[in-house]
Amino acid sequence: MSESARAGNPQPHRAGHAQYEFDEIEAVCLRVATELEFPHHVAHYTEGVWDLTVERIGLRPPSGGTGRAIGPDRRRLAVELFGRGAFHTLRELGRAVEGLRSGPLIRTVIDSGRGAVLAYDINTVSYLVATVFDAADTDPMDARMSRAVAEIRGLASLSDRNAGGYASLPPRLLHRGDDGAAPRWEQHGPRDAHVDRFRQVADGVVRSADLHYLARFTEAGSFTSVDVLDASTLARFFTAIDSEQRRNGYRKLADRVPRTGRRLDIEIRPVLGQALVRVVADVEQGALYFCRAAPTEYLMGVTLDQHRVLDADRRFRQVASDFLAGRR
Repeated sequence: MSESARAGNPQPHRAGHAQYEFDEIEAVCLRVATELEFPHHVAHYTEGVWDLTVERIGLRPPSGGTGRAIGPDRRRLAVELFGRGAFHTLRELGRAVEGLRSGPLIRTVIDSGRGAVLAYDINTVSYLVATVFDAADTDPMDARMSRAVAEIRGLASLSDRNAGGYASLPPRLLHRGDDGAAPRWEQHGPRDAHVDRFRQVADGVVRSADLHYLARFTEAGSFTSVDVLDASTLARFFTAIDSEQRRNGYRKLADRVPRTGRRLDIEIRPVLGQALVRVVADVEQGALYFCRAAPTEYLMGVTLDQHRVLDADRRFRQVASDFLAGRR
């Protein structure tokens, strides 16, 4: 291993087929690696074929880990294998959410609690996969990658889709707050021992300003939800689908979550060393948030507003934290 790699300096690697046409993309990734000094890995793929990598991978283990650090060569191989398979995994996840009429999947966060894999759609065939190995590095990497993806899309004259909701709010939305819409609660299937706890922590959380839908569900069939989808200020999001169709769509999606989660567990364990605890499926119009509360129990949150993806994510994480704290 070179002294540069040992020091954690950015290291570019290219596939043999990636020639001068990838120079500008590599330059964007190098700027990311130069700005972010924590260990990470950024790779570009086209239909599952690896094109290039820029990495800053050190030898320290993820925070909270008790095992030995993974060497950079072994970690690079694990990350690149995940990236190759990510094309099909993300396609499957995209198909799962397409019935909600919110546009294509543009960003996916797969978080283990000690690190994360983050995937960003560039166009229908190309994508970036970023990996961090410490929980504290997930959000800074996500914010920086959002800008990098916008820059790479710009190279091909494609518009910024505001992945992650990090862009500044348009002036017309700066003063748009909550309209005080009454929440709608639903209960399907059996009421188990944790339904009341969920209702307690979820009370007053959903609002038309950002987090529009919240649910708890189990593999045993218990499903509890609360939403403000009928709020007048959200009517602009229902030109192609009505609120009841969305509610039904979220319940159907919940049936697919356990299977998809187990598949993601298998794929990210070699990279991050443990199973996932949180997933964000960022679509063109809003995002869906998932948290594994227990092996067969999940929380789901939704925002319909792409400009509020970051705000809703923070609100959902707080709800999940409060719900889990009450279980300890």
